[in-house]
Amino acid sequence: MTNAYLPILFVACIAFLAPFLSQRVTRGIVPTVVIEILLGILVGPGGLNWLHSNQTLAFLAGFGFTYLMFLSGVELDFEMVLSSSKGETPLWRDGLIFFLAVAAATALIVFPLAAAHVLTHPYFFLGLICTTSMGIVVPALKESRWLSHPLGQRILGNALALDFFPLLYLAGYTSIRASGQARSLLLVIFLFLAMALIYRFVQRFQNHAFVQLLKKSETEFSVRGAFALILLFVALAQGLGTQVVLGAFLAGVVVSLLVKKHSVFTQKINSIGYGFFLPFFFVNVGLTFQFSAARHSWHFWVVLLVLFVAMYFTKFLPSAFLLRMIPMKQRIGVGALLGSQLSLMLLASKLGQQLGVLSADMANGLILLAIISCIVSPPIFSRLVGHNKEALPVEQETSLSLDLLPENWTAQHIEIRNRRYAGRRVASLQLPRDVLIVSVKRNEEVLVPRGTTRLERFDTLQVIGDTTVIEAVRLMLSGETLRFRPSSTPQK
Repeated sequence: MTNAYLPILFVACIAFLAPFLSQRVTRGIVPTVVIEILLGILVGPGGLNWLHSNQTLAFLAGFGFTYLMFLSGVELDFEMVLSSSKGETPLWRDGLIFFLAVAAATALIVFPLAAAHVLTHPYFFLGLICTTSMGIVVPALKESRWLSHPLGQRILGNALALDFFPLLYLAGYTSIRASGQARSLLLVIFLFLAMALIYRFVQRFQNHAFVQLLKKSETEFSVRGAFALILLFVALAQGLGTQVVLGAFLAGVVVSLLVKKHSVFTQKINSIGYGFFLPFFFVNVGLTFQFSAARHSWHFWVVLLVLFVAMYFTKFLPSAFLLRMIPMKQRIGVGALLGSQLSLMLLASKLGQQLGVLSADMANGLILLAIISCIVSPPIFSRLVGHNKEALPVEQETSLSLDLLPENWTAQHIEIRNRRYAGRRVASLQLPRDVLIVSVKRNEEVLVPRGTTRLERFDTLQVIGDTTVIEAVRLMLSGETLRFRPSSTPQK
């Protein structure tokens, strides 16, 4: 009698060990999800043959894949992308331009290759090569302390565009390919309309008792609502004959529009995903990975090599022309980081197999390229771009001694919650003369503020000044009351 829980135990052990191996053994160079895939290969039929994918694992992996696309929608920061400071190009416009440049560069590669019979299905590979991996880009920017810098924000906006638009493109492509009819696009549009209607409905009745109950965490009602929303969109997508992953993604977009990024709710749904469902998907990718180098012809390896070069070249070229504010060496580093592939590459390889566009060997070859790109891209970025020297790591944060301050002065930590001040420069705050911003803590880093430093929502400012004025500053930045009139001598 087989033990039905033994495969789940294997996956749980791998999920438990993967973060430790990622941080301790590879020092964070290899992401946790890549470790999970590699361990899946190790214990699976392609390695030690200890574990095989069964019906239970396949179901959990399928739902994990759906949940991954849901979290991709949740992680979209529309407030960051759509907001813009006076006199500067919005991030969404920069991202759209960068995506179009990448798509043009990709088209110049895949269509000639298709004409030369090196590739088949060029429209599929057009969407495949344009993508990047937010799961690699964000940690790399965070580790190098560029995430809070304007350059890091622009890289993040470009990565978001390369994550969002190819997903929509692949969803439309697979819908048409699966049904053979262009009317499938109308069904995709119907899904978007359903998303808009649900969003408007919740917005209109946000003060209703039912919606207020959703916001309370005691009964985990909001988490239950999130799962109901996922299954609603997945069932709707399947009923319409479109891809269920698109339905899950749009459910995540609805949540992203309704819920604050740093709320307890988003932490909970991320914990459920990365702590339970997602490891099943990534480990199962390793278990089903069958790749024998000996049986493949030279043509197969040439195609893989061409795709690998195209993944990076299509990011190098736009970076070189559109990021002229930084040296060429750093532009190459940015292109290398954006060339990394993971989640969408895994999505495309799975969809390609289902549609008959990719053979099983080619799908496994794409997974191999994704793993290699995740290993090589972050070190190249770190070497060529380097660390942001304006940002101090948290360990270097120093506390002020109140004994050194003038009489009636104090030091406080103030969190920016007022949307009015998101994206504003420090100099534009026009604070009173007896108030000084000492440091800006953002995520896991501490910035030394300058007049040109841009503030973001949920930044924590270390402020010193007169006790009464400090309280007024706190009210202003938190959005409760008070707003200073322009000071004659603003902080520089």
